Amino acid sequence: MARERQTECERDCRNGQCEQGECQCDQGFRHTPGNVLYCEPFCEQTCESGRCIGNNQCECFDQYELVEPFVCAPICETDCVNGYCSAPNRCQCHEGYRKSNESDSECRPVCGDTDCTNGVCVAPNECSCLDGYYPDEDNLFLCILDAKAILLPHEGSERDYYKMSYIHYFVPVIASVALILTILIIKTIVRNRQKNYHVGKLESKENCVYYTPNADSKPDELTKLNVRVETI
Repeated sequence: MARERQTECERDCRNGQCEQGECQCDQGFRHTPGNVLYCEPFCEQTCESGRCIGNNQCECFDQYELVEPFVCAPICETDCVNGYCSAPNRCQCHEGYRKSNESDSECRPVCGDTDCTNGVCVAPNECSCLDGYYPDEDNLFLCILDAKAILLPHEGSERDYYKMSYIHYFVPVIASVALILTILIIKTIVRNRQKNYHVGKLESKENCVYYTPNADSKPDELTKLNVRVETI
């Protein structure tokens, strides 16, 4: 009887050793409930995203890696920016971030419903104004043009920005100055033409004949000469 029991134990004992017909489990294993001839791997805690291989050791599933005892985490070939790897090669954004249009592994901060105007969203609900702009006091997501700004490059998280701040003010001023100068030039031209006209009339009198009567001239001869000169 004991011999048959020993033979049966040696045939069916898994992950253990037969001693006097009984299956003694190896270290890190225990008897399966209801089956004293089979020893299953034992871990003090459940393996997350893996399986227990005995002696408190976990073996991770495919595309997972062990990050802590009893904890396996998914593997993402590309690092998740502002997010975490929630499944193999799948990124989940942190709160206040959303997926970028350019990359599925990059999350970018969210600033309001319309994002930042004249600025760059650098953190959730936090705008960094472009060079030449300053934050609006009433709207956190609006940057207002600074009149003292000059043309300067702005290095944003997505691309380089270039803004000309003076142009909004100088265009009307330049247009007004040009209009005033045009009016002055036209007035000067008209005035010069009128002056030349009057000078021409005066110069036409240079051909007039002036008569200086002699002491012995007769009165009737002087009268006839004056009439003829005035007629000319």
